[in-house]
Parts: sequence; structure tokens; C-alpha cells
Amino acid sequence: MNPNELIAALIESDDDELTVKDLLGDEPAPEQVPPPSPDLLNQAIGRKEKYLGLSCRDVSVFTNRLGETFFFGQFGSQRPRERAVTAVLLYYQPEKGWQLEGLQEAQDEFEIDPKDLDDRSDLEQEPVYLELGSVSCGTMLEEDLIPRFLYALEGVDPAKAEEVRRDYAEEIEQNDPDFYSELFDILQEYCPPYTYFGAHPGDGADFGVWINDDKIEDDLRYEDTVQEMVRGQPMPTGSQYVVVRDLHGDIQALLDGRNGKEIWSV
Repeated sequence: MNPNELIAALIESDDDELTVKDLLGDEPAPEQVPPPSPDLLNQAIGRKEKYLGLSCRDVSVFTNRLGETFFFGQFGSQRPRERAVTAVLLYYQPEKGWQLEGLQEAQDEFEIDPKDLDDRSDLEQEPVYLELGSVSCGTMLEEDLIPRFLYALEGVDPAKAEEVRRDYAEEIEQNDPDFYSELFDILQEYCPPYTYFGAHPGDGADFGVWINDDKIEDDLRYEDTVQEMVRGQPMPTGSQYVVVRDLHGDIQALLDGRNGKEIWSV
């Protein structure tokens, strides 16, 4: 039984006393066990009422000097733009074998109550992002920019745009500079990974969504969340994102490292 089958069985079982050993029998060594698949984990989680609303985004593996192997799951609420929390899914200790934990901790972290999720239509698997490029150019007047920024927000989240128009009606009417600044923060929440909402680095009057080159280069150097590839080469695995460059080294696109889907491109 591989980890996908194992965790699915444990998740779906109503027997609280069921253990990993009950399912594995002769337990394989950790080097023989592939990491669990987030997609299959989510299928199992989705069939269990008490985990409704929880979503596994990524799985990573770590082995320490004691020979203990840990499969870490990065979990989040299925609601878009919710923070993520990392929990141990499955771990192997030489003296104890395989053990399972973590799902309930992740569920408790988000305080997801299935009773509050009767209508699954409010759960969204894929976040909606602003498109890369200009939202407004040729003006720096707040009276021009505020309506254009709100229009951009409406394109990705009509409910949020309506809420902002309602809650900040007076500020909008007065072209309040503090509200204008706050709009940047609101729109930043809808920017895809490794981009920012603001002025173009080469034109202070061109506002929109632009690539954050510094963040990309820093994470490529110091983090393991992103890798890079040249367009046309095989896609690397094991990271959350993949940056695609052309033959000249210029950034062309960002891919989802789990499934290869394009998040944005120039």
C-alpha cells in the first residue's frame, strides 16, 4: 500500500483506533515510499465531512540524521488567498515505523466548521488574478485612477468591488489620498505570484501588474519554492513555481510547479 492509498484509507475510516501498521502490514522502508500526491489527498479529504474546506497544496519530504523521514503537507482553506499552514502528514521512525498525523491540526488552524460550509459554491479551487500589464496609463490624478482601479478590481472580484464602493463611498467621492493608497494594497491581493501592483519601473504614470524581478531572483537564490527553466526544455519538479526564460535569459512566464499550468506570461 503506497502513501496515497494509506492516507486515503485512514482519512475515510471511521475507526479512530485504526493505525498505519494495520494498513501497511509489512512496512516498507522510507526510501521505497514515494511522496503522497496532493491531488489524490484532496480527493480523499473531499470525501470526508470533517475535513470539508481543507485543501492540500503541496507535499515535501525531509529525512534527518536519525533516519526519521517526514512527509510535510502544505494545507490551506479552499477559499482563495487564505494563508497556508504546514503540518506533518506521515512520518517514519526506525523504532516505531510509519505514523500519521496533521490533518486535524491543519483543520483546527483554519477553524473550518463544516456547518458553515453547507453551500460549497463559496469554495474556490483556483484563485482569480489580475492580468499582467497596464491598468491605467497617461495620468497620475487620483480622480482618474480611483475609478480605473475599482474597475480592475470588479473584473476579478465583483463582490469585493461592491463592498469597497459601499464602505468607502465618501472617500471615493472625495478622491481621498489615503483611500487611493489603500487601493494599492487591495489590488496587490489579486496579483499573481511574483508580481506587484504599482507604477511601471520605466514609466511612473503607467499603473498595473508588473513582474517582481528582484523577488524572483532572491527566491531562486535562497528559497526552494521556485526553480527555473529555458523554454523548450523539460520542466523541473519539486517546487511550487517554475520560472520560464527565453534563450537570452529574459523571463517569459511563470508555471505552477505541480501541474505545469501557466500562471502568467509576458
